[in-house]
Amino acid sequence: MAAMTLTIDVVIPHVEMSGRYRNRPVVITGPATIDKTVLAVRRIYEDGVLDEERVEVEFFVPEGERRLYEISRMKRAMWVGDTGVLRTTAQIKNNRKTLAAWLASDERELRFFDH
Repeated sequence: MAAMTLTIDVVIPHVEMSGRYRNRPVVITGPATIDKTVLAVRRIYEDGVLDEERVEVEFFVPEGERRLYEISRMKRAMWVGDTGVLRTTAQIKNNRKTLAAWLASDERELRFFDH
């Protein structure tokens, strides 16, 4: 299967407009959604119950971007070893069309590349 690009949830520094007329850019660290090509997608089970709203994804972070994710205090446990792969979540509602075939199947995990 070909690689898949999803809208995923991350915590990174990003620019938001503030001020009375929304004309002053301010850099904040907080939740954001970005589009990334993912390496793996898997269903989330909590206490044996399937999470119907989110899936877990893994994506590669290029060397030049890693500092952004480290500054943002992404949990160290979210990094997969020293491979530059980061594990986070993606909302199903934002990726329903892309994930439709996989969600219809009973597969728990979908891998695109070995890492």
